[in-house]
Amino acid sequence: MGRTRAKVKIYSTDKTKSEDIELLVDTVSTYTWIYASMLDKLGIQPKVTKHFKTIEGRLVERKIGEAPIELNGEIATAIIVFAEPNDSQQYLRK
Repeated sequence: MGRTRAKVKIYSTDKTKSEDIELLVDTVSTYTWIYASMLDKLGIQPKVTKHFKTIEGRLVERKIGEAPIELNGEIATAIIVFAEPNDSQQYLRK
């Protein structure tokens, strides 16, 4: 079974900066995971912290925020997780 990926553009909150990234499409995922370093570069601020159980069974605590994301010419605000470098590389790719 293959993995489906989508090329998207993530914007700063004021939409003055952006980054093109490729995300794994996961139809059962509630949140979009994006590296915290990229979110910091765009000036996106976390709002709260949540606990997650990863696909590998690890329990992790991550910051949560919101960011405008563009896909196929449409922009919508998404809830995002500030992913860390040790989070699964197969799900996060620049």
